[in-house]
Amino acid sequence: MPRRTKIIIAAIILVLLLLLLLFLGRHTTSTPATNQAVNATSGTPNTFLLNTGTTTSVNTAPAPVTHPVTTQAPKPAAEANLGRLAAAFAERYGSYSNLDNDFANLVALKVFMSSGMIGRTDAYIAKEQGKPPAKEHYGITTRAINTTTTAFADADGRAEISVKTQRQEFVGNTPNGTVKYQDVDIAFVKEDGVWKVNSATWK
Repeated sequence: MPRRTKIIIAAIILVLLLLLLLFLGRHTTSTPATNQAVNATSGTPNTFLLNTGTTTSVNTAPAPVTHPVTTQAPKPAAEANLGRLAAAFAERYGSYSNLDNDFANLVALKVFMSSGMIGRTDAYIAKEQGKPPAKEHYGITTRAINTTTTAFADADGRAEISVKTQRQEFVGNTPNGTVKYQDVDIAFVKEDGVWKVNSATWK
């Protein structure tokens, strides 16, 4: 075999050996990387590896949902005080017995009434006193349950408050009486800067 041919064959074999070594080198370097990716996920069942290379939690608890906290604004002091006055007025105004002398419940409330309501109350008392005495006892007691402000204009000096009440009526010698629930609308006006009851209407 000529010398030149031997050199060519040796060169070809050398090239093939280099290509084989290069192939084996690439395979060896890629294997640990793959195993590392696999081992990174082993022992951690709560995660998995996405194609993008990012890790996403599977069993992670969802973020807590927060709801806006709504609170009812407190009533102004003047309005709150007027509600208490309306409740106390309704209880006294709605409690009556024909055994009382001269409509004592209404007379006691005049200090809380407007001048217009005092005039109407005096006319009502005079009318009732002109009637013959009742033949049997009649009485009613009233207890305020809650109040609802239906209108309040401090600057204009006008307000309306509805009072829900429980009333117990007694007729004759009935020991327990009859219980009923009734609302009364109380209207206020300001006289000389002071809130006064201008009307009380039972519904």
